[in-house]
Amino acid sequence: GAVTVNLRNNLFYNNRTGGTGSHIALSNNLTATGWSSTASNYNALVAPNMSSICRWNGTNATIDAFRTSSSGDKHTLATTNSDVTPSELFINVTLGNLEVNPNNPEAWFVNGKGIALSGQNSDFNGTARPTSVSGGTTDIGAFEISVDAETTIPPSAIQTTVPGSGQTSTYTVWNRTIAAIYWGENGTQYPISGMNVKYYSQTNPPNPVGGSYSNSYTSITPVFELLTGATYDITYYFGDNETYTIASPSVNTILAKYNVEWVVYPAGTNDNETELNWTNLTAKVRGLFDFSYFTLSDGSAPLPVNLADFSISTSNRDINLQWSTETEINNKGFSIERRMKTADRQYSAWKEVSFVNGKGNSTSRVDYTYTDKKLNSGAYQYRLKQIDYNGNYEYHSPANSTDMIIGKPGSFDISQNYPNPSNPKSKIDFSMPFDGKVTIKVYDILGKEVASLINEFKPADFYTVEFDGSNISSGTYFYRIIAEGNNQKFTKTMKMILVK
Repeated sequence: GAVTVNLRNNLFYNNRTGGTGSHIALSNNLTATGWSSTASNYNALVAPNMSSICRWNGTNATIDAFRTSSSGDKHTLATTNSDVTPSELFINVTLGNLEVNPNNPEAWFVNGKGIALSGQNSDFNGTARPTSVSGGTTDIGAFEISVDAETTIPPSAIQTTVPGSGQTSTYTVWNRTIAAIYWGENGTQYPISGMNVKYYSQTNPPNPVGGSYSNSYTSITPVFELLTGATYDITYYFGDNETYTIASPSVNTILAKYNVEWVVYPAGTNDNETELNWTNLTAKVRGLFDFSYFTLSDGSAPLPVNLADFSISTSNRDINLQWSTETEINNKGFSIERRMKTADRQYSAWKEVSFVNGKGNSTSRVDYTYTDKKLNSGAYQYRLKQIDYNGNYEYHSPANSTDMIIGKPGSFDISQNYPNPSNPKSKIDFSMPFDGKVTIKVYDILGKEVASLINEFKPADFYTVEFDGSNISSGTYFYRIIAEGNNQKFTKTMKMILVK
């Protein structure tokens, strides 16, 4: 009777030579009965000849022809035994040790290329295997291995077409498509020496400081020439085996690119937006101009807002913060936090001093500023706490993360009260360049004292006092400062208006 085929995570290696007939890695010899489009996928095939690596209904086939006939094996890899030799793939064929050697680049032929299967929780040696996609990818074959991505570099993908105006270059790894790039027209320079495309399966993207993402990433960089004067569109091919922590990936999968921090491209069909095709398992983004690492992220819990820059400067007793974002998804805003160096040269606890609303979702650069005004003398540090609407947050430090110094005043001064007129309260700033006794008193037009705002010893610094005219009549008043110390004396009288 008919048998339903379900082939996953198998390494089919045919190293036979000579004799009669063909040397096949995967075959459905007589009939397609029971072999649906989902019958076979996430396998690895090796045979002597790519033209007969498969067979469908008695006819030899390439892997692409087999895919066309079966409508399956989209994520199956295929190559020859001269490309991935037994001695390079396995630890020791002579001694019968067919465990994959994790120290050779050929290990990437199986590493992380499989899909987690329910009930398959260990390999031949008893090593744990994930049983759901949310636990990560698994390896093809009988053994789970651990490949060090820093020392064992995956092979570069094969490029089909030289980059050029209006051209599309496709990149494949062992006959599986990884990416396709459409090169915009009329550029002044294209990377005609080719692109270096490396697919890191079962490897989390670099520096994922938050959000959800896939259990893989791809490095895409020019070999030599840069792209100038044009943009490009990328179609990123992926498997449903690698969506990892992305929730509801058929809806929420988006593309992200690393540029100091991760830039995420929200769902959509405009430039710098992700067009997801879950049927074909592709994510397309248009209008890009530079290259780096690419990975998948979660539109409902994306990799954090990409902060392009963050700098701080001082102006008298004010500190100015400036920062910019390249893209924003679900960004509620930024909590501005400050701490001060204490007398024992430690730091106080971080404290929120203000909150700046974000743009929510944005695919273009957004500039922000905030000024922390009228600070006392001291050493300060700042950071941003970026918060999304789900309550997730991430901290960002400025490029110049040293202490910002507000020095002691260089001279006596007292400001006009503000607001003026008062109704009924206002504030007055004053500065003292040395330690001393200071008084500020308020008088009516007849010279009668109506309020004493301060009468005490103060160290050299900037100060602010408040005048409250709630208990006196509207009219014109005068306030006078007298500061004495270090054999110096400062006196100044100014007029204020009270309107109630």
